[in-house]
Amino acid sequence: MYTLAKGFYDLPQQTKNVYFVDRDHDEDLVFGYKPAGHGNGPVEGVKDGFEGLMLMEHPISKIHDAASFPGPEAIASRLAPLKQANSTFRDISTLLLTRISSALGLPANLAYQQYHRKNKVCPTALGLLKYTLADMEPEKVGQIAHTDAGSLSIVFTEVAGLQVLKPNEEQWYYIAPKPGHAVVNVGDALRFISGGVLESSLHRIIPHKDEKGRHKYSIVYLLRPEMDAEFVDAEGVTWKGLEWTNKKHAVFRASAEEQAQGTYLTGRDGYVGHWNPEQDPEGQTITVG
Repeated sequence: MYTLAKGFYDLPQQTKNVYFVDRDHDEDLVFGYKPAGHGNGPVEGVKDGFEGLMLMEHPISKIHDAASFPGPEAIASRLAPLKQANSTFRDISTLLLTRISSALGLPANLAYQQYHRKNKVCPTALGLLKYTLADMEPEKVGQIAHTDAGSLSIVFTEVAGLQVLKPNEEQWYYIAPKPGHAVVNVGDALRFISGGVLESSLHRIIPHKDEKGRHKYSIVYLLRPEMDAEFVDAEGVTWKGLEWTNKKHAVFRASAEEQAQGTYLTGRDGYVGHWNPEQDPEGQTITVG
């Protein structure tokens, strides 16, 4: 997937912009691109510093040959490994949900995997992200603090920059990348489905002082509930899977003032988790695994 990501991001900016998508998800959306600087970043008043390519699992599973892929050769030529990656990530995610449900003693009809049945229409996506070099483009930095919309996020990267807010400490920590390993985050949908038993991971991307000369690529499998799956949020509002995904993504596209209202962005009322490069202490590094 790194080969696919680099092949796409090496395309001229004008070519990538053809695939720019800034709308709600629906069953027909195959993939979409956003340029760096399109949204707000973790530094107040500064735009985000990442390009994003989202490849939607369900519609891509229905494409059987590269010639039918509605996008550039950089993606179409990697259709087979892309579909295999999605299938593998789906199996891993199902196994994780099955084991968690079993550990919590849930009956079969309430098991978390029942909200994520294979081959059912869903907004699950494989995200390929590329971050800018902070020293080269200081007007575009990292990724805003947020919780993920979906159920599980499986994250692979080779370059540091991911920070999490450690519960009960109010301190941000870097998560050190480990070769051959992934970081798995719980997202909002699974928090709601579990009735709050599982907590969403609040995280952001900040340029690491030792990695400023390296482009950070991240491969992120975003498992989301089926489009018609229903769950109740922390405020008692009932959502369907697609409705929640679109609401969350609307918040990512919103103004800074709108993002600071309510709990949609971070799960904390009015909290946006800004990073002040001049005042914030360097986060400690946690080695996962």
